[in-house]
Amino acid sequence: MEAELLALAGTAGSALVGAVAKDAWEVTKAGFVRLLGRGDRGREAVVEQQLDRTYSAVEGAGAEVDRVRGQQEALWAGRMEELLIERPAAAGELRALMEQLAATSGARSVGHVVQHATASGNAQQANLGHGHQVNTFGTSRGRADG
Repeated sequence: MEAELLALAGTAGSALVGAVAKDAWEVTKAGFVRLLGRGDRGREAVVEQQLDRTYSAVEGAGAEVDRVRGQQEALWAGRMEELLIERPAAAGELRALMEQLAATSGARSVGHVVQHATASGNAQQANLGHGHQVNTFGTSRGRADG
């Protein structure tokens, strides 16, 4: 499978699980039911039940929410990979769904990020594909804020 499609599958898994705690859950759920159900009402009902289990697992995770979220993201990324292997043409539908969800949630970008980084010696790196990140390296004596 192409790296771009693998990245798309991962992005979809993250977007789906990330929507659990947001107002966009119902829109997200409906989009994935439509995509994975493929117009078959029986299949749509099964997908809806699976999504409801994901929602319940994340919402009920308490202190384990990061671990459970990671498990669910991996599960759904795997489902998206299977979809794209079985139906490569679904990549366009999945991209469109990701863009719709980004617009719904107010996210600025959707898509894959490819980064290549090399470090050696005492070098330190911090890479981020999307979002916001603050890094502080070194000791307090070596920093401007120390």
